[in-house]
Amino acid sequence: MAAAIAPIRRSLYVIEDDVQALLECADTVTPEQEQEYLADLSRALGEARDKRDAVAQYMAHAEAQIDFAKAEIKRLQERKAAFEGSLDRIKGYVVRIMEESGQKKLEGNSATLSLRKCPPALEVLDEAAIPATYKTGTLTMPGYLIDTVLDSLDLDAPVALNWSVDKRAIRAALEAGQAIAGAGFAPERNTLVRK
Repeated sequence: MAAAIAPIRRSLYVIEDDVQALLECADTVTPEQEQEYLADLSRALGEARDKRDAVAQYMAHAEAQIDFAKAEIKRLQERKAAFEGSLDRIKGYVVRIMEESGQKKLEGNSATLSLRKCPPALEVLDEAAIPATYKTGTLTMPGYLIDTVLDSLDLDAPVALNWSVDKRAIRAALEAGQAIAGAGFAPERNTLVRK
């Protein structure tokens, strides 16, 4: 028994090219060839319509898959966030129990929970009170003013100055024992380690 031969799939480009070629040679068709030409043209146009529909259907399928993937990503992100919140709550609960009972380690049958001190966290309490020495400024202005600024600081146009705190410099100064207005280290805290 002979195996069935699968039809050759032709691309949209090839099909459209065939239709275009048939349309371009219409003027060269003799009366004897007209029946065969019309049959070929009808077949090519039908194949082109079918292929266009197939391409459009695939595009609709791909768009549906994209929408499904977006929805699934959103669902999984929400699920992840829920588990992260649950994990944070249980860690906080265990840390609180261990700190209140004075225990540094809790051993189970297959896991050990222990406390580890977190490095001191920098807190910016009042950004306005922090000295300019520990800030970085970004000047934003229209492009045509750059030469003017370089020539003179007398400006009539709007100029925006955005300040940001240099946390590395503040941390280094605090660690060196300097007091910085508006900044300090947060109280020490522990984190939970699971082994």
